[in-house]
Amino acid sequence: IVEDQADYRDLLKLHIQDDYQVLEADSGAALQKTLGQDQPDVVLLDVKLPDANGLVDLLPIIKKRWPETEVIILTGAPNDDQALPWAVEATKRGAFNFLRKGDRFDREKLLTDLKNAVDHKRQNEEAGALRRALETISGTVSPVFQSAAMREVVRTVERIAPSDVAVLITGESGTGKEVIGDLLHAFSPRSKGRIIKINCAA
Repeated sequence: IVEDQADYRDLLKLHIQDDYQVLEADSGAALQKTLGQDQPDVVLLDVKLPDANGLVDLLPIIKKRWPETEVIILTGAPNDDQALPWAVEATKRGAFNFLRKGDRFDREKLLTDLKNAVDHKRQNEEAGALRRALETISGTVSPVFQSAAMREVVRTVERIAPSDVAVLITGESGTGKEVIGDLLHAFSPRSKGRIIKINCAA
């Protein structure tokens, strides 16, 4: 949490400390002292700090030092209309989302945004690991897919990925359906395009 107002910083911490390990900074200088430490999953970053503009000065530094870290911008804009330009600019600069501080504290939005940001970071990490694995898959034993059954799955994916067909992947939770989906996309003619993931249950 990078926020100069101690009361608001304490409020944020109160609502998330049961689920997340929380580190605090009250200024841009304090944040920069932490840049050599372990990479956090998410940074809650206030726009107006006593020594820096979070959006202009600090967001680029965070994304350069911790490229996988998601940043949620905190803005004191009094209403959604005034917050909209901040939100657009934050997104352009690589922020994951923004939260309006305002008078009414929206705990549910905070927790939802944090969960989504962490999920997004992990998906990006998994996609990066998959891309690295793809370099070793064709014609060799992949470090990801060691068993004979999984190697057969990969060979099946390689065969069907070039085709323009719908594919249904089934399996119990945690068995790697999303990884296979990523692999299918990576081998497909659409691999240079975006893969859109939708959680229907959510």
